[in-house]
Amino acid sequence: MVQYSFPIQRAIRLINGKMEMFDETHKNTRSQDLPESFHDSGQFYWMNTKAILNKKCLITDNTGVIIISELESQDIDTELDWKLAELKYRLINK
Repeated sequence: MVQYSFPIQRAIRLINGKMEMFDETHKNTRSQDLPESFHDSGQFYWMNTKAILNKKCLITDNTGVIIISELESQDIDTELDWKLAELKYRLINK
């Protein structure tokens, strides 16, 4: 897993060109006071296939994680993502 770089509780969406918070509960909460949140980095999966097939979900009651840094994680969907991955690689390997 990798930590989100900004609190998901402050997420914003656009509706008809106007910004709107997904959830206004924390609209006045300082970002550093909100709990950390993480997302799947898509790096590696080790699993008991029987448990996954029985539950029909990758996440079970026995799912563990390895937390990696943002520098070690990069989703690549666009040319900019690829360039960021190259930059991170150079930073790690200097």
